[in-house]
Amino acid sequence: MSPARGRSPACPVGPGRSRVRSTTGAGIALLALCFGALVAGCTTQEDPVDRPEGAVALVQNQPTSVGDVTVVASNIREGSAAISVVGGAEGSAAQGGRVALGEAATFGDLTFEVVDIVLAQDRSGEPGSDTSTVWILPE
Repeated sequence: MSPARGRSPACPVGPGRSRVRSTTGAGIALLALCFGALVAGCTTQEDPVDRPEGAVALVQNQPTSVGDVTVVASNIREGSAAISVVGGAEGSAAQGGRVALGEAATFGDLTFEVVDIVLAQDRSGEPGSDTSTVWILPE
């Protein structure tokens, strides 16, 4: 059976017609409202914090080189974090402990002060989801 005159089998609605519906004013208003809410949510962050020059960011469970040692921050909470230091002149044995915000500590060859803690928004427990960060200032 052949297609009806003027119609293509690939386009069953006929020439010059489209199945795409035109956007209404209400649809555009809804889209603008959603976009506005998204932008408003992104701009409500706190003012950036001025950290001392030389401060190093330690992202939760991500080994970071600081001089000749490797430092890892874990179990980051609002006012403290567990800090582990590996390497340096004393060998590769890990040293560390819990350090509070504003406190200075020495583990192995590294002396530092915790100058800031930024908790991640996503702390769902999924691997890699917790990007909480501790900022330290090595001496």
